[in-house]
Parts: sequence; C-alpha cells; structure tokens
Amino acid sequence: MENYEILTVIYHEKFNYVIADDRGLNRSCLRPQEFREFINAHGCDVVELKIISCYLLMEIFSNEAVADHVKMAKFPNLRKLELNGMSFTPEWLNMLSNCCGQLETLNFENCSNGQGAPVQLAVDIKLEILQKFPHLKEITLHNYDFYSLTIEYPKWQELLGNLPLQALHLNDRIIGKSSTDNELRGQNTTAQLAELSLKTSLAQEKWLGNFPKFLRNFEKLTTLRIEVLETITQKMLQTLAEKCKDLQILQITNSTFDPTLSVVSWPENLKELALFHCRGLNFGNLQEILQNHPKLTKFISKSTEYQYEKVENFQISPGLQSLEMDCKYLWQLQELSNMLHNNHIKELIWHHEKQNCQLSEKPIPAAETYVDLPKLQKLIIPHHKASFGHITELLQHSSLEDLTVMHCGEYSGVTCEEVPSVEAAAAFQSNITQLSIPLDIFNEHLDFWLDFFAKNSKMATLSCTFTFEDFEYSQFLKRLIENPNFPEDLKKLDIFGYTIDCNDLRNHFNALINKLENENCEDLYRIVLSKEKQIK
Repeated sequence: MENYEILTVIYHEKFNYVIADDRGLNRSCLRPQEFREFINAHGCDVVELKIISCYLLMEIFSNEAVADHVKMAKFPNLRKLELNGMSFTPEWLNMLSNCCGQLETLNFENCSNGQGAPVQLAVDIKLEILQKFPHLKEITLHNYDFYSLTIEYPKWQELLGNLPLQALHLNDRIIGKSSTDNELRGQNTTAQLAELSLKTSLAQEKWLGNFPKFLRNFEKLTTLRIEVLETITQKMLQTLAEKCKDLQILQITNSTFDPTLSVVSWPENLKELALFHCRGLNFGNLQEILQNHPKLTKFISKSTEYQYEKVENFQISPGLQSLEMDCKYLWQLQELSNMLHNNHIKELIWHHEKQNCQLSEKPIPAAETYVDLPKLQKLIIPHHKASFGHITELLQHSSLEDLTVMHCGEYSGVTCEEVPSVEAAAAFQSNITQLSIPLDIFNEHLDFWLDFFAKNSKMATLSCTFTFEDFEYSQFLKRLIENPNFPEDLKKLDIFGYTIDCNDLRNHFNALINKLENENCEDLYRIVLSKEKQIK
C-alpha cells in the first residue's frame, strides 16, 4: 500500500493486526509494535478508517474494545469511521468527538456496548454526544436482526430534528408511539434527509396522530430502504409515490405484498428498484414493473417469490440497463428468457440459492441467449453443469467485458468431455477484461486459462474463487506457479487479499503457504492474476 487515505484494520488475536486498502486488499500483517509505528507514521493521512474484529462465528459479539487497539487521536483528519464487530462505550464516543472533529460519517455494524449488549441509538448513542460532531452528515447503525430492537418515534424524530443529517440507516423498528406536542416541540419539521433506511409500519392507524409528521421525513428522499411490518397495500404504495416525488432508489426487504395488487404505484422518478426476500407478488406484477416504467434503469429481485400466472407479450422497458434476478424464474417463465432480446441491457446477474446449478436439469440460458444483447458489459452466472464450450462462447461475446461464474460451494469434480487445448485459447480474441471462475473450472483447464490470460491483450485480471470447503488449494497453487504456461512477466499474485511475489512463492513455497494459512482472515478465498499494478 502506498496511499493511506482509505485504510482497513482487521484485528484477530491469532495474527494481531492486518492493514488493507478500502477493498480489503493489498494486505500486510503487523505485530502490535509494528502496528503502533505504522499508525504514528500514517495516521494523519487517513481520511476513511474501517476497523473490523475478526472473531469466531460462534460468538455473537467480539469483546474487543476499540480503545484497546486504536488511539483515535492519531487520526485528526478522519472524515469517515466504520466499526464492525467492535465494542465501545458512550465515554469513548464522547472522546471521539473531541479528537476527530471533522467526522462526517459514522457506521456501526454489529457492535456491542461493552456489556455484551448491542449498541442502540438514544441509549448508547445519545443525541447530546452526536451534537458534538459539528460536520456529521451520515449515521449507520445495524445490529443482528434476531434482536428485534425498537426505537420510539419521538426519539427518532428528535434525532432528525436536531442533527443536520443527510443519511440515516437503521435496522431498528420505528414504533409510532403516541406523542404530545410538547414532546416534539421545537423540532425541525423540514427533514434534510436524502437517504433513509428503516423498519416501520405504513398503516396510518398505528401512528396515533403522528403519521403526517412522520411522512414529512420522506419528502426530500432520493434513496429509501424499508422493511414494512404489515402487508403492503395499494394505499401504502400510493402514499409513498405521493410523498417521495424525488425518490430514485427504492429497496423493499422482508415484506409481504397484498396478493390482490394489480397495477402498483411507484414513485414517478424511480430509477432503481430492489426487492429482497419479499412475498405476495405474481408474474403479472413482475411484468408490470419491467414493462411500464420507462425511467427504471435497474431492477433487483433476490429471494423474492412470484406466484405463477400466464402472461402474454412479456417485454421490458427500453430504459432498463441492469437486471438482477433468481435464475429459477428463467425455467418457470419462458417469456422472461425471450425478453432478453433487448438492445439496452448492460448488466445481467443471475442468482441461485446455493450458487450451484450443477444438479439442475435446466441450465441457465445458453450462450446464444446473450448474442442479441450487443451492449451487454457485465454478466454473473451461477456454477452449472453446462459444457466448457458454454463458457468459451461467452468469452467471445462482442461487448462483454466482465464475466463471473460464481463458485459452487465445494469442489465439484466435474470434468469435460473434451479438454480444450492451449491452442484454443489463442484461436479467438476476447473483449473480456475481468474474469472470475470457480476453482474447479480453473484447476481442470489450467493450461487453457493461463494461455488465454497471456494472449488476450484486454485481459486485466483473472480470479479463481473458492471456499474453505474446497479441495486443498495449496496443491493448486503448486501446479499454478510451476506451470510452464505461467506468464513470465507476471511478478505478483493476490492470495487471500495478500500480494505475494511469484519468485518468493516458487523458492519458498512451503514457508509462504504456512504463513498465509496463519494470517488468513478467512473472509476472502480467492487467487487473482493481474496485469495491473494494483490488484483489484
């Protein structure tokens, strides 16, 4: 790492500290004294800091207090702080306001209050402390969903009315408790929020007179992520459409739609719509979303159920550029496959619940399905049992630049009827710049992939992904680094996020493998070959 403006710090008692860039890459493992020296030398350069506790999955919370590991006074120019799995107290937060007065963004993911309980807004994070951050614009506080934490509406509104926030992201439930005028007196009724995430009710009767005041917070939103606590009706959607006239991004999660919905009202300027883990919709609703909203450029549907019903003339709006869906609906609805004949789609992402279609008799759409998409730039598909020729056809797509085949969770042992020759890799030129494939595909056809990577000038990175359940990756690394087709001009590899010198790996293989295993954060199982100076 040369630029330390954006810094990630990962703590694990096994290997002390790992520092990385904003993507968690270009890692270096430091002992405590080395870490302190690093912070002393570069703390003033850091503008964005992420601190992660790498603790055992069986633990609900890490007991690692931020104060025990990082001296925040060393970061006087900090503007964004993210804590993940760490512990802190109100006293520590008060100290932070004194030494990092330029902070604009606070992000707390699954943090504890030092007493084994989740950090809560208005309890551990109080308004009077937040007001000591004069430049604070964004707060994110996420806790594990099984806690079902709540915050009463007056406390929530008090926060918005007394802080100049532009973004507030919570997964606590906002409860519409009855409030007197005195409780809300003096609070700013014109919300400045541009982004809001929350769980709440949109049923007016649950708000005991406060519903109009509550909805004023939505009027200037451009991004809304919401989990609705009761069945979503046409009236609720109409209310959102009327109040959120500037809304461009809408995400609805873990919610149930009224199954009698026909035409759904969405905000008129909506550009991106995402539905995660939703229920109650049907194929007619899906058709209406994709076909009748010309301003919609991106649609995401993941783990959302659609009741089957026959639809005719299934088309999508010419404005849609990005589509992300569960691939099972391609098997249930032929019209959805047919509608891919669209000249505007730039990004397609197909999800499978296990990221593995090998056991399915119905593979994802064949390569020729994408031929009629001359603007397609990015494609993500799950692992499947189609022939190797399926992938090589995709590599020859005229506009495709970024192709990912998702890992299958474990080594599949799948073999091809005909192993492609090294010459096959040079038989065509590809426009692919970023390619990511599972370990079994990479290992099975190693010579082909190395030659393809070397002889296609546009290829920038070739990634091999796997999980801890895969077969012994060290055997694959040995084959890779000693392969005669390994690019001679490739000097470094990315393994688990660490940048490894290729000659060092050849000359000190066992020692480096042991070092990698001891310093593995167990969060990034991949090997990357890159022609770029900085691995991505």
